[in-house]
Amino acid sequence: YTLVVPAGDYYVVAQTSSSQINYVTEWWNGGDGTSNCSQSELVHVAVGVDTGGKDFALQAGGSVSGTVADSQGDPIPNMHVFAQSGCNGYWLGGINTDENGEYTLFGMPVPDEDEAGVYIATCANCSGLTYIDERWDGADGAGIQDCEKAAPVQIVVGKDTQGINFSLAQGGTISGEVTDINGNGIPNVDVAAFGEKCWGNLPVGARTDENGLYTLVVPAGNYYVVAQPQSNQINYLTEWWNEGDGTSNCSAAVGVTVEATGNVGINFSLDIGATISGTITANNSVLANVNVSVQGDNWSMGTCTDSDGNYLLVVPPGSYRLSAGGRSCGTDPVTVYPLTYYSEDGLGTYNFLKALVFSVDAGENTTKNFVLAE
Repeated sequence: YTLVVPAGDYYVVAQTSSSQINYVTEWWNGGDGTSNCSQSELVHVAVGVDTGGKDFALQAGGSVSGTVADSQGDPIPNMHVFAQSGCNGYWLGGINTDENGEYTLFGMPVPDEDEAGVYIATCANCSGLTYIDERWDGADGAGIQDCEKAAPVQIVVGKDTQGINFSLAQGGTISGEVTDINGNGIPNVDVAAFGEKCWGNLPVGARTDENGLYTLVVPAGNYYVVAQPQSNQINYLTEWWNEGDGTSNCSAAVGVTVEATGNVGINFSLDIGATISGTITANNSVLANVNVSVQGDNWSMGTCTDSDGNYLLVVPPGSYRLSAGGRSCGTDPVTVYPLTYYSEDGLGTYNFLKALVFSVDAGENTTKNFVLAE
């Protein structure tokens, strides 16, 4: 093969799935190739120079096929079906159902013993449809929304694994726009609907497009909706819908009822927040995976330190106490740190009454480094 491209850096992939040939998609990585796009390596191309030797040796794979129908048994055409490695792993391929609701995914890899299996799911929103997405759970036509309860599909080289079917219910939608205080749309904001207040129950989520628009497809029911900026959008506050101007306090969120095939419009106007950041240490060493939280009047929020012991919190303007400690974040085994409040000397204190109360203003950053009390 030969590709003619402008000078620059590129990721190169060999993909046969669209040709209905059972070879596994492979990304160039300077070695034996990989089906995981995140492990691919850049190829530099200069003007007038042929960058050769970017060869591929494709592994044979298998295929997966099935039918997607609605709850009445009628086929759903143009429904996107995709495969990924593991419950929330990397993308392995996708295709839309035909007019009979049938699909076949070619070039599926046989996972190694230490790798996650191949998981199959639907993506109605990818096709502009309003059905409730499901993941295959090992039962014919059953499917499930909870990723953790999904099941891998057995892949056999040169064979078609048939009967990976889905029966999808029609959903309702929550849609709207996320803007700044000047009415400009904010792209790449995560919007999610929870079945319970304060991040409770399995969420349904989407991300705003380049114009700040979003659509969530949800089963009929009651939901609490939140707009949460990405970590690189540090000037905006997370906001829960409350029938008014929005709130950063999840306990003050107001639920919204969605009916099947119905739509509820919810818009967000995100305020500029204040940031509190710093590093948590103990015994002259930084502490990773430590809970850090701020407490205001009848309101609190938290985060976890990164691998360098750093943390960042985006909060409304106001007065706060800052604490760190308790159970570690996502570690096994769990480490329990003493709950320590930030004090005026920066050394920390166990005593809530001795914690420093400090104020923060919108658009400004306040740095608070402190040592966990011993």
